[in-house]
Amino acid sequence: MEGQEMPARSPKSPKPICAQRRAMRGILRYLSALLILVIFGVGCYFLIKPKSEVAVTVNGTIITQDILDSEIARLQQNTPDIFSKDHAGIEAASIKQATLDDLIDKTLLLQEAKRRRISVSSREVNRVFDAYVTSYPNPLEYEEVLENAGMSEHELKAATRDNLTIKALVESLVPAIDELNDVTYLNEKRAEALTELLKSLRESAVIE
Repeated sequence: MEGQEMPARSPKSPKPICAQRRAMRGILRYLSALLILVIFGVGCYFLIKPKSEVAVTVNGTIITQDILDSEIARLQQNTPDIFSKDHAGIEAASIKQATLDDLIDKTLLLQEAKRRRISVSSREVNRVFDAYVTSYPNPLEYEEVLENAGMSEHELKAATRDNLTIKALVESLVPAIDELNDVTYLNEKRAEALTELLKSLRESAVIE
């Protein structure tokens, strides 16, 4: 399985080095939490290529080297500033490890969602997917974004399903209640719950 984000429209602006280094691991390792907070786009599709070298296995689920390399390439495409020496780029080894950690976390979350029998309907997947596609008024622009991101439409739809599955998992950790109108507070609590869940899942996981 492979983690993927919604293709970005344009690169993000550079950050100061200290904030950038702190944000790097948080963005990559807890991307799924931020997805739930409606900050980032769709994120988790896994496609195993039969002849690819294994990078790591997570409770028996294979993450291949090809998957890891493609995620790093997508990160470089969408956020080139973190690789740039002109903007105090992060070391390649740190980026690789953070990206691998993110793929592991996403795999653990999808496994946990399956264990809890949490899923999303095809209707909901199609609704979110169609909304993203129609956000591009020009179909050629949408096709160009997919090409630049190295994704097929099938992969993008699969990423949409995985993202929505993780979203449903995190929402189940801290359900919304009518009395709680502070969305920021609710999102913070969900992010905290996700962090704790990931910690627990990693402690019990077989990662090799």
